[in-house]
Amino acid sequence: PGDLKTSAVVDKMKGVSPPFWSFSMRADSEWQASIGEHWYRTETYTTTDSKGNTTTHTRQVQETEWYPLAGRHHHYYSAYLVSGSKGLPQDQALRVQPYQLPALKRYAPWFLAGWFAEEYSVQREQALEISKQEFYRREQNNVAAFLPGDTHRSLNVSTRFSHVNSDLCLLPIYIASYKYQDKLYRFLLNGQTGRMAGDKPVSWQRSAILVAVIVAVLLVVFLIIALAQAR
Repeated sequence: PGDLKTSAVVDKMKGVSPPFWSFSMRADSEWQASIGEHWYRTETYTTTDSKGNTTTHTRQVQETEWYPLAGRHHHYYSAYLVSGSKGLPQDQALRVQPYQLPALKRYAPWFLAGWFAEEYSVQREQALEISKQEFYRREQNNVAAFLPGDTHRSLNVSTRFSHVNSDLCLLPIYIASYKYQDKLYRFLLNGQTGRMAGDKPVSWQRSAILVAVIVAVLLVVFLIIALAQAR
């Protein structure tokens, strides 16, 4: 919007250290699926042109043979971060990830000098369920990539998690927020890697004008092409 600079009420960018839960666990799965193996047969067909001439052709037609298969799969997943702050929803926290977790240090009070920090407000059990959902999604993808054959269908994966480990850590984020037309927008900056994410208001009037200009330009181009072909 054209009045964004003059109408937005901006808060000063500040460095915060919100809490994150980091989870690691082992996934043991049993799976069943239908495995497809492709094979090809030669098919003969004929075509007739406008003059009535018939021509014989051949082509390769793909066929798929299906058979059931079942098995087991296991994998150890680690270092998935779940926001421990209700003030930083998980979907927003994911936008500025990843963090370089091997660079983590044991807590020391002076690390927080000049930074805002908070205790976790998302309980471990709640964060654990979010982490399990993500690891189950990854496990399904890994099982699908592990399957033999050319294709598969009806994949069913049953997963059990064990050896669950969790750590609570504070990670740096710079946050700037501004309010425009009574709606709050945020700008986030990863304090370790510099990755940025943010939201901004959209002027639907300007967007409509832009779309109209693009459509008009395309119509002019098509008209020029049509006139050139008509000559």
